[in-house]
Amino acid sequence: FADVPAEAYKTLTSLKAVTAYGFDLVRGTKTLDLIKQGFPSGKLLFAGVVDGRNIWANNLESSLNTLQTLGDIVGKEKVVVSTSCSLLHTAVDLVNETKLDQEIKSWLAFAAQ
Repeated sequence: FADVPAEAYKTLTSLKAVTAYGFDLVRGTKTLDLIKQGFPSGKLLFAGVVDGRNIWANNLESSLNTLQTLGDIVGKEKVVVSTSCSLLHTAVDLVNETKLDQEIKSWLAFAAQ
């Protein structure tokens, strides 16, 4: 959740037995800056660009921009699109919301779509 402190990032990314790292890049903007400064070669990056903490639809343009930046740094084949955190607190399914206005429904995102 959120930013990884610089010292922790350095320690985590130096671990040889780790094959992939997952970071919250929605609220972890400083973590994105750390990745820009260096990321271990040959490792996968699970890029948490889909906000798992709210019900609003994802900002696709922002996510795509971040993914492009990450692809340029670590290689597109090493970037995996992920959520910023568990979807534990996300509402389950929009289909059960039968009384919501259609326009409002279009703004929302739920775990099961």
